[in-house]
Amino acid sequence: MRTLTGLLRKDWMLSQTWFLRNLLVIFAIWLVSIGIGQYFNELEVPFYALGFIVSLHIFYPLWHILTSLSYEAKTQVWLHNPNSMVLLIGSKLILAVVSALLSILLSMLLYGISILLFKNLLEMDFSDFINVTTGVWLASIYIAVWAIFYWSIYYTLILKMKNKIIVSIIVAILAYATMIPHTLFTNSAMYTRLLEFGPIPINLYQSIFTNNEDEILYEFALNNASIGLLVFYGGIALLLFLVSARLVNKKVEL
Repeated sequence: MRTLTGLLRKDWMLSQTWFLRNLLVIFAIWLVSIGIGQYFNELEVPFYALGFIVSLHIFYPLWHILTSLSYEAKTQVWLHNPNSMVLLIGSKLILAVVSALLSILLSMLLYGISILLFKNLLEMDFSDFINVTTGVWLASIYIAVWAIFYWSIYYTLILKMKNKIIVSIIVAILAYATMIPHTLFTNSAMYTRLLEFGPIPINLYQSIFTNNEDEILYEFALNNASIGLLVFYGGIALLLFLVSARLVNKKVEL
């Protein structure tokens, strides 16, 4: 536990400036949106602005993780660290997830203040906003774990193939290929059974693929959640994390 605390402290020191700047930017955007709404007599502008900010948080842990991992790979400091990769990468994931949560909580607080100031001018009340933001946060964790997995493959291949373009193409193809089973799963009977196991009042993001005569579209949409789905996706995330740590650790051993 002491080791993890030390790693978290180190990662926090490296990212605290960006994190605090991010909070200030959110607050500034909210203030500007209020001014714009007052000027044009469109008081719903702050609500739309905060909704857009929250939607961007689905990529917050991903960006945080990739930035931190890229720094470690560039400096090669962790090659001399005796701690396991599970702890080294885990501390970065924990910090990214907690930072995203705190940033989202600020957005939720500002949304609540906006309701007090202007009443609720949208159909989405505060409880609905909480459900949506919870779904964004959970989806961001899942995406971040997949990002760690892709990065570990990239990091493992880049020193063997010595060609960043080819390795990037391989990882991009792999990333695209994983969208297919996710889409098929959300349309399967197993997904329906898991959805019926312990329904909970929050929303999760699911991938939807549309292919007809008019359009070909890949998008994310909100859907109901359940304990069964959380356990299923959580199991996948845990497996990916352990495989990623092993891949990086094997490379370091070499």
